[in-house]
Amino acid sequence: MKYLESNNVPGRVKFAEFLLDLSYDIRVDFDEAVKNRIHREQELGRVTPVWFEGDFAYCAIVNIPNIQLLDKTFCKKYTYANMLERKYDNCWFIWLELNNAGKIVNIFAEELEYKNHSIDGFSDRELRELVDFVKKQRRKSGITMPSPRSKKIYPNDICSCGSGNIKSAVDELSSNPPTFYSVSTTFAVHILQNLAKICILCTEMTNT
Repeated sequence: MKYLESNNVPGRVKFAEFLLDLSYDIRVDFDEAVKNRIHREQELGRVTPVWFEGDFAYCAIVNIPNIQLLDKTFCKKYTYANMLERKYDNCWFIWLELNNAGKIVNIFAEELEYKNHSIDGFSDRELRELVDFVKKQRRKSGITMPSPRSKKIYPNDICSCGSGNIKSAVDELSSNPPTFYSVSTTFAVHILQNLAKICILCTEMTNT
């Protein structure tokens, strides 16, 4: 935020609003992800993008000195390819450049909309080819990604469980299931014997 305040970064107001809207935990996670990526890139000697997904998504490219860098255009293409694979219509593309002291010297941030991928010069075909290539590389490296997200279901939507009920009602039933009481056979027999005695006693009283 300090860098954004003191430097004329294109689109800095919108990007600052995005950062400020993040929860405290996600901001901490973002900071930790950047720090971890710096150490990882120093080990590998090359850039490795950071991909985050949840209710929103971002792809951060952390550039540090003395490593093999990636072209910004390719990184944007990589972000679009992830949006295609992970089913995101919008995603923040964040480009960070750091100096030897780990201080930010340049930021580029842009909220991408998948519908604009062709305007940015990327066809559906080449994005799908990149998705397939990245998947192969992940398999070789033993890296697994969670399944692409499904459509978010809100409280008044039909639940995806197949019951046909409203999600809030299903959640209520799940969190407060009906209680079924189990009774031992011995105890049940004891109750029936006593009921039988009461019935016999009532019959005798009626006859008298």
